[in-house]
Amino acid sequence: MSDKATNVVTMPVAVSAPPPPDPVKELQEAIEQALPVLRTEYRELAIRAKVAGEIADGDTMRQAEQVAKDIAAWKKRALRTYEPIKAYFHARHEKWCAEQNKIVKPCETMYASVKKGIKAYIEKVEQERRERQRRDAEAAIAQNRQLQSVAPAGSVLVAAFHTPMPIVNAPAPGADVRLAGSAVSRPMKFEVTDIIELSRAVVSGRVPSDVLMVNEEYLRAQVAKYGTALRYPGVRVFQDTQVSIR
Repeated sequence: MSDKATNVVTMPVAVSAPPPPDPVKELQEAIEQALPVLRTEYRELAIRAKVAGEIADGDTMRQAEQVAKDIAAWKKRALRTYEPIKAYFHARHEKWCAEQNKIVKPCETMYASVKKGIKAYIEKVEQERRERQRRDAEAAIAQNRQLQSVAPAGSVLVAAFHTPMPIVNAPAPGADVRLAGSAVSRPMKFEVTDIIELSRAVVSGRVPSDVLMVNEEYLRAQVAKYGTALRYPGVRVFQDTQVSIR
């Protein structure tokens, strides 16, 4: 028999890469390693500080000053121990704050825009309401003027005023007319010179509404004539159901 060559095929072995180091874990381990020393030094400083608080002479004063310096130095070492991990998270805090602002800032802009639109709409509605109120007041005044010109005796609004009697051959102003057995009096009276101006003053609130009264007799006649077709600003026409028993 002759020896035959044997071919051996070697398969590559996959080698997994080591996991990347965890910086947070490394920083925590560094702090845990430093803490025992810091705690021991702290306990020693606490004892020395208690003794140094009782200063009686120059020597104890110098000892207290040294204790104060040691405490300040220990504080710096403690801060430096935590500084790396604080800086690590601070950098990532700033990074994620920036990522957050990329989304939140446009959202805030959209919110402000919507709120601005809502405010503008409310102001528009309020302006339109005031404009309608002004037009209604002007229409009421115009209607009163028309009623006064067409039917002065039957106007809806009648002023409670006194019309002075006409005077024939009146004496000169300031002169007193005295007859035997008579007395002269000068009561205060008034005269409405422009009912439209008075109505406008009532509508604007400059004059109390008590100076005008509703002519109910005229209104009842108009309601009986036109029914619900009557449209007067500030007047509601409705049917009142009444039951009578016979």
